[in-house]
Amino acid sequence: MDTKNPNEESKSVHSSKTRRQFLKKASAGAVITSLPAKSVWGACSVSGAMSGNVSAVESGRHECEPPGMSGGRSPGGWYNGTNGLYLIATGQRSHGNPFAKFKAVFTELNNDPDAYECYKNHVISAFGLNLFDGSLETQALINQMNALNTNFVVQGSWTVLDAMVNGAAEWHLAAAFLNTYYQLYDGVYTSNQPSIIEAQAVVKAILAGYLTAVQGGASTLGWFSDANMGYDDNTNDDTDIVLSACATI
Repeated sequence: MDTKNPNEESKSVHSSKTRRQFLKKASAGAVITSLPAKSVWGACSVSGAMSGNVSAVESGRHECEPPGMSGGRSPGGWYNGTNGLYLIATGQRSHGNPFAKFKAVFTELNNDPDAYECYKNHVISAFGLNLFDGSLETQALINQMNALNTNFVVQGSWTVLDAMVNGAAEWHLAAAFLNTYYQLYDGVYTSNQPSIIEAQAVVKAILAGYLTAVQGGASTLGWFSDANMGYDDNTNDDTDIVLSACATI
């Protein structure tokens, strides 16, 4: 029996429309103003970050801190931790019950071994996706950030896996990508399937916010705290997304 609240469905439709509008503006090179349902990105714009605008940071308002995200999985949880899905999926780390580790994250994964193989391969493929959207605006943002000579250096051509293996700060962008792509983050977007566009937009917004904060004196690793990045390993780091590519298996 369908027990969905009609009001909740209406809110979901409105949220989806709002998100589509956000993505259209972002792809056109406009200011990144907010993430859906988490609108405290207000002062964090790509143009502001690239111009060295630190007034918001200096004023103590902290608009460029991450917007209270939650429900995410840490870089180690995705990659090389005890429960790291990538090393388990690729067979680089043995585990007595790898299915259970995937089921803990993908709660709708059924008990069919073929479905497990499909989900496992889907995650491996996700690590090969482009971390950034390839736009001139994003590359200019990356160039300015790299020029700061901090411990945080990225390349515009990186895949998710590249970011995962290239630094103690860089891998947070990879985790944010995957947490958005597989809808672990609570309320960040409402699509019912993984979206590269959504994931890249979140990475871009985080990068702009980080750059603005560093220009105002924030520390590299301190800004990427578990609380700021919304990591809830072993408590709320799961998703009820049903991968359409694996649904019929």
